[in-house]
Amino acid sequence: MKDNMCLIDYNRAGMPLLEIVTKAVWCSDPEDCKLIVREMQEMLSALDISEAKAEMGQLRCDVNISVWHPDNKQIRSPRVEIKNVAGAKNVERCVEYELKRHVFLLESG
Repeated sequence: MKDNMCLIDYNRAGMPLLEIVTKAVWCSDPEDCKLIVREMQEMLSALDISEAKAEMGQLRCDVNISVWHPDNKQIRSPRVEIKNVAGAKNVERCVEYELKRHVFLLESG
């Protein structure tokens, strides 16, 4: 770096970041995951913390998924984290996909 140079990281410039980490939520229905995100959006909006509009980049979710083997509860699929999911409907979609994929992998050995 030169003496008269200043480097600035404009990542999320002007957009404050609030990170909410929850304990594990055990959902077997992807729609429940969608409803949890929608409830969080409503709460953030009602408290005037954020409009929490995914289409405006104001809400991103990280989703962690693993599945217990249907016949042997000692066996579980490796945890997968899907990052930067925008919005409740997309959370539902990624959970649906990953649940099917994990079950297929467990059942096929």
